[in-house]
Amino acid sequence: VVQWTGTDVVPPSISINDAKAATKVFGKPTLLWDNYPVNDYAESKGRLLLAPYDRREAGLSKQLAGILSNPMNQEAASRVAISGVAAFAWNDQDYDASRTWTFAARQLAGNNPKTTQALLLFFDTQHLAPTFGTHPWQVQAPALKLILDKFRDALSYGNKDDRAQAIKSLLNHAQEFRNAPNIIRSGTI
Repeated sequence: VVQWTGTDVVPPSISINDAKAATKVFGKPTLLWDNYPVNDYAESKGRLLLAPYDRREAGLSKQLAGILSNPMNQEAASRVAISGVAAFAWNDQDYDASRTWTFAARQLAGNNPKTTQALLLFFDTQHLAPTFGTHPWQVQAPALKLILDKFRDALSYGNKDDRAQAIKSLLNHAQEFRNAPNIIRSGTI
């Protein structure tokens, strides 16, 4: 069996055509060694990569001998992406990255809803996938970005009520973020 990392050491995406090309080169389906969510190289050093497993094309598993994940050294944090790898490998046609991401938080939280929400808030701030170069292939902190974009738009273009609501929303998010570490620590990870 030939292990293949995709089109790069840490590829931003892997398509069916990529796998077909690898099969053509090696003469048989390859075993995908997906360097996801590995964080032992310069661009990710010191970061937890907590984005969901994403940008792997549905149907890919039919072109491969199997899929392996190269996790981070941080075992519990690696479960976030590894849950996605397992779900994708099991049923890539119906794989839902966001749903699996929430499932991973719920599992780490021992099904505690408050801890699950605190983890998702933290995951958002670490919404990063292995990236070489200057252009990440996962959107960084998408939930926080949405709040900040609305805040900036309300301040620039909104009326007094819009600005007040945007400030309230940002303050609420900041308070939730402030409380998240204690909630996570008291949860069951």
